[in-house]
Order: sequence, then C-alpha cells, then structure tokens
Amino acid sequence: AASNFRVWDPAGSDAKSLEEQIVLHADNVNGAAASGALLYELILRAGLPVSARVVRVSLPSDPTTTSGRTEFEAFAVNTGELMVCVEDAITLPLMRQMIAHQPKKIVCLDKAFAGDDAAKTNARLEAESHGVVFQTA
Repeated sequence: AASNFRVWDPAGSDAKSLEEQIVLHADNVNGAAASGALLYELILRAGLPVSARVVRVSLPSDPTTTSGRTEFEAFAVNTGELMVCVEDAITLPLMRQMIAHQPKKIVCLDKAFAGDDAAKTNARLEAESHGVVFQTA
C-alpha cells in the first residue's frame, strides 16, 4: 500500500519547487490517513512486525490544554519496546506520561508540535534524560 506520509520529491531544485515542497511538508501526513494506518506504518518503520502486541494506553488530558478533551491515547508496542502517539497535539505533560511507561523509544507525529521546534527539542531532551529514544515521523 502507499505510504500515509508525504514523500519529499527532489525532482525540482529551483527556489519555487523547494518552496512548494516545504509548504507540502509542513504537515507530512496524508489528509485521509486513519490513525490505525499511521500506527501500523510507524510500527513497520521501527522495524517491528505487524504481529507485534499493541496495547492502547489512555493518557489523561493536560489541565492546561484548551482542546476540551479529557484523554488522549498512545500505543505501547511489543511490551514497552515502542510507544507510538498519533495525536495531533503533544504537550510536555503528555510526553511525560508516555515516558512514565518506560518504553525504549517514543514516536510521535511531527505535526503534533505545530512547528514549535523548542517544544519538540524539549520533548526529545526530556525523553533522553530518562533513557528513552524520541523521534518524530
């Protein structure tokens, strides 16, 4: 099946083509992608089989979040080997909740940080301070 993520097209190297690619990749997830499809693609990208055990983990909402949601979800894969979160927004308190499950690696969507490089860097540093590898997709 086709990827649920947009692929960088290096065909054009002129300024206009590069600008178009940057705009397209501000949100690198294909619009019609279902969260389950994203989850399993990220599991495969992590080098794990689709038969790996996946457990849904409920994460209580951060009280400072204005989304109105009471909980978010992540997925523990292969008994703590990987934690995947396909939420559209990640806060540091939510990141800390995922870290508390002591996975070896956490993968979140890049768009969950809404272009806030400082927030993404803080999430990576927080994870690394607990011995957890962090990456975005």
